[in-house]
Amino acid sequence: MRLVAATPFASYERPYIERWAEAYAFMTQSTKGLTSLWLDTSGDQDFLGELRRVAKAMPIRVKVVSRPLHLLDRNSGLGKNIRVCAAWQNIVYEVRDPNTWLLCVESDVIVPAGGPEQLLDGMLSHPALGALSGAIPERRQELVNGTMAWRLRQQKQGLYGPPTQHATVSWYDPEGRDGIELCDAVPFGCLMVQVQTLCDVPLRASRYPELGWDQEFSVDAWAAGMPVGVDWGVTCGHFRRDYDPDYEDLRLRMTTGVSCEVGIS
Repeated sequence: MRLVAATPFASYERPYIERWAEAYAFMTQSTKGLTSLWLDTSGDQDFLGELRRVAKAMPIRVKVVSRPLHLLDRNSGLGKNIRVCAAWQNIVYEVRDPNTWLLCVESDVIVPAGGPEQLLDGMLSHPALGALSGAIPERRQELVNGTMAWRLRQQKQGLYGPPTQHATVSWYDPEGRDGIELCDAVPFGCLMVQVQTLCDVPLRASRYPELGWDQEFSVDAWAAGMPVGVDWGVTCGHFRRDYDPDYEDLRLRMTTGVSCEVGIS
């Protein structure tokens, strides 16, 4: 059984790449048989060189591939969605083998040691699942942190009809849950999925303007009979580009075993 951890990069990670890589190395050391694929979409040769240098310091083999996506605006809503979809499509092409388990790790998410094994075990124990996400914190209104696991508000004409405006509601989990819970949509920040599933459920970015591309994937996975869920026992960290002391720094939300110093400015 092949397990590949894949991450797309766009060069904005430069300010914290060393801290992210420290936690990434910690994750890989505990996961037997894991290999990694890093995809640089930036077209920035200096950043590509830095990424290759960091990859060589990893305790496991990391393949670095450059696929510049110059024509796609990564900052606008739709442009960003299209760009990220293209990045993951390139990753699926690079991996190729439909039977491979893919651990999708975004470049601002810290996966705890043991997380990959727990997510894979969850998928193998629940074969009806299409994808299983770790619990990734996100900022919500009024300085409250939620979790990137969403309920989607749908119009009455159908369960998966066009979503209404303000379509997502994220979980707030003050008590700390455990176990696997089905939800409407999950992100790709820490997601276990089989390559075949990403072939059967193509990534799209433009049908539902109120949704993100990852939420579109989740809607399509449910429609294909492959529900998505979150494993509350895999608690991730989440980098922010700018430090804001007015609310809990999401980078501090890591499980025991990963030093908080990894994510402090």
